[in-house]
Amino acid sequence: MNLSKPLVAIALAGAMLAAIHNAIGYLLIALMIMAAALGLLWLMTPRRRE
Repeated sequence: MNLSKPLVAIALAGAMLAAIHNAIGYLLIALMIMAAALGLLWLMTPRRRE
């Protein structure tokens, strides 16, 4: 029984999961930065109506 193939499959699956996790993390960070920038812009723009 060859043990290298399951190990390679597990390593590939782990690498893919890590890449997907990293991408989701970067997306969340980018969304948070965009939301913060939009919030600051909304706060800094003078609102005429009260």
